[in-house]
Amino acid sequence: MKTLLKHNAEFAKNVWLEISPMRLLAMPALLSLVLLLIYSSTNGTPNDFYEIVHKVSLGGFIIIGIIWGMKNAADSIINEHNENTWDWQKMSALGALKLVLGKLFGSTIYNWYGALMCWLAFMLTAGYKTYYNYETNQSATRIMHDYKLGATLLIAMITLTGLIQLIALQLMRKTSVRTKIKSSQLIIIGVVLVSSLTSFYTERTYSSNNSMFDNWYNLPFNTTILSSIFYCAWVIAGLYRSMRKELQFSDVPLWWLTFIGTNFLFQLGFFVGAKTETNTSALLTCVGYTCVQLLSMVYILAFSEAKSIVNFTTLISAVKTKSYRSFFENAPLWLVTFPVAALGGIVATVLSFNFVALNNAELTSNSMDFLTDKIILTASNGSLLISVFGFVVRDLGILLLLNFSSYSKRADVAMLIYMALVYGLLPLLVKDFGLVGFFYPNVEGSMLTSIVASITEALAVLFLLRQRWYELIR
Repeated sequence: MKTLLKHNAEFAKNVWLEISPMRLLAMPALLSLVLLLIYSSTNGTPNDFYEIVHKVSLGGFIIIGIIWGMKNAADSIINEHNENTWDWQKMSALGALKLVLGKLFGSTIYNWYGALMCWLAFMLTAGYKTYYNYETNQSATRIMHDYKLGATLLIAMITLTGLIQLIALQLMRKTSVRTKIKSSQLIIIGVVLVSSLTSFYTERTYSSNNSMFDNWYNLPFNTTILSSIFYCAWVIAGLYRSMRKELQFSDVPLWWLTFIGTNFLFQLGFFVGAKTETNTSALLTCVGYTCVQLLSMVYILAFSEAKSIVNFTTLISAVKTKSYRSFFENAPLWLVTFPVAALGGIVATVLSFNFVALNNAELTSNSMDFLTDKIILTASNGSLLISVFGFVVRDLGILLLLNFSSYSKRADVAMLIYMALVYGLLPLLVKDFGLVGFFYPNVEGSMLTSIVASITEALAVLFLLRQRWYELIR
């Protein structure tokens, strides 16, 4: 413990809080009891026993390691906020990296203790399960599938616990000091992530019909583990940068832009490896897909980041004084991401125009069914680009208006209600009258309506936002 305290006091503190002789004995005793109950419920054949142990150990890893681990990881951040000790933590001599490692692995050390037991049972029974259930020529393949899933689970535990801490830091930064944060809301997010990613990882590991994910830049190998490592590394990098921000370091969003660029290049490898007819179709699909991802991130970041009037005043002052470094140091990530998404939209428009000009308006059956003929045709003349970004500007402007109003504490909830009405209920009511284009881009109808509506609504919201801004700074 003294050695740990010397190298990383935060990690040592969490180990001291999480580990005790009683808890060290309780975990294997509980798992052994579960295995005993499993053995007593089988008919005594190795076939049934190893099959059940294999499945139960997988479930145990997910529950003990990932779900419970996410709760402990979130609590290590949230409890500091609720107990008003976070400011003292930030004034300590610990750097951002030590805080990240200490909280990420220290707070989940007991979860790792139990999860690794389940993981070992899962890996060991993979071979026995295969031996007793499959023909000899299938055994090696099934064992490798299980081993790939086992490796992916370890990476997924680090990724998801780190991601939940990243969300906790973002939530804490946005919440008033007097307001208590409940970890239950983060656990709900965590369970949704686990349920979706578990099926994704399992399908990519076991399925032999996902040819798109068996090639990356035409290299013939399954990319499940590669993808897991890539995003795990960026989650830890994001957690480190977020912790630096908590420690009052000023950084330009270079790492965020680097993530956007590397993520595009990484995903492009799947489309190139999907054996499309031309590289143009692969590039067009990936650019369009990335543009949608970036626009989604703009909305998520706009909701999650604080929208302080003081911060926007700082940004305007930095522009007036040409202090561009100060501008980027204080700019919210959604404001940085939006022009990158717009650039991606312009590139997608140019590529789709070229695609249509070559009389090849259909993607091959091996590529993603993301771009339909109508979307490509509307994108090729720029109408989709104008309408999409017009509506995005409208939505962001309304979100800022709500935050600059007297109801700023309930601005995000009001915005969610607005989006449910604008993108859900109202279009359904006016669908028969052909007025859907007034709410979002309608590629199945008249794009002229969507263009005029998006520009008009965006300009109206920007005018109201300008008026409200002048009222606030007077």
